[in-house]
Amino acid sequence: MSHKPQVLHDTIDRIYSIFEPHISKPKKDDPVRWLPTSKIFEVLGGVASHEIIYKAKKALGIKSTRIAGKWVWMLPTKAPAHDMQRLHKQRLDTIGKQIEKERVARNKQARVSVACMMAILQQHQFDVTANEALEEMRGSNGYSHRTARLAKQISGAESIKGKDGWHWVLPAQEVQDWIEHRLRAGAVPYSDLVKEAQVKGWSERVLRSSRVKLGGIKSEWRAKQHYWYDMNHYTPDSLKPEPTSEEVAQ
Repeated sequence: MSHKPQVLHDTIDRIYSIFEPHISKPKKDDPVRWLPTSKIFEVLGGVASHEIIYKAKKALGIKSTRIAGKWVWMLPTKAPAHDMQRLHKQRLDTIGKQIEKERVARNKQARVSVACMMAILQQHQFDVTANEALEEMRGSNGYSHRTARLAKQISGAESIKGKDGWHWVLPAQEVQDWIEHRLRAGAVPYSDLVKEAQVKGWSERVLRSSRVKLGGIKSEWRAKQHYWYDMNHYTPDSLKPEPTSEEVAQ
């Protein structure tokens, strides 16, 4: 059974606070270096379960023994200063390990949820309505809306408003590569690009999103025709710089 890490942290802190005032005192002058188990549960019973309390005790390294027929929790018999350092170190180590464990778990969940989101986007040719994506993430994988939205953000998908509501659109590398290849020879009418993209199953939203992601892909209207061109490979006549005097002389 898993427990909320914060409850374990709080219980460790409470047990530590019970023993801490007595750690610096010599054992023979301070009987409270050990406490009856019943007293511990009396103090902590309303805060945490027995299982959590025993986990916290183990984390701090506190030992159990019987005195006069009763179980007690006792600090080690080492020097008081060493006891305090050891307890403090074990407390920090335990909390640190728990935090690291949580971080690894979160990273693992994030990787799995992003992979799931990418699969959904690919299945829908990189354009899916937000409602569909959320339903598929929750229905088949049990992810919350918050996790799904985080996975969408990490995957690089964008939110674009459509006539039928919000869409999650991925400017996929596959589409970017195709645009670059298609524009390598020169300007291409935008309407042609849209038709060719639709044949491949890509929506106009995917096309536009991929163009923005690429950068360097410009558009221009010429003779009432809309063109896209790649500035890295082609400059339309209207945007060519004026020739220098040397070029004119040549």
